[in-house]
Amino acid sequence: MILGDGYLERNKPTHNTRLRVEQSRIKILEYLESLHELFEPLTAMEPTILTRNNKKRGIITQSLYFRTLAMPCLNYYYELFYKDNKKIVPNNLDKLLKERGLA
Repeated sequence: MILGDGYLERNKPTHNTRLRVEQSRIKILEYLESLHELFEPLTAMEPTILTRNNKKRGIITQSLYFRTLAMPCLNYYYELFYKDNKKIVPNNLDKLLKERGLA
């Protein structure tokens, strides 16, 4: 998920991490709903529409998202995939992912 539609949020180094899944194509609602169903035991929210006003481009966009609860087990992945609050690809990604994980 972290390499695709998901990203990790951590407000402070002393806080736990949560997963946020966001899909910009609201018309593909079934995909996000299936992910929400998978993560439902770990979330306290329903998928929510987010409207953004991009003043530079003069357009309004919408996306659908949900996020999990903040959990200490996600801190490990935040430390692997984020440096200075920017997402990175870890050098040892080949050791972290197996064939099934890539699929």
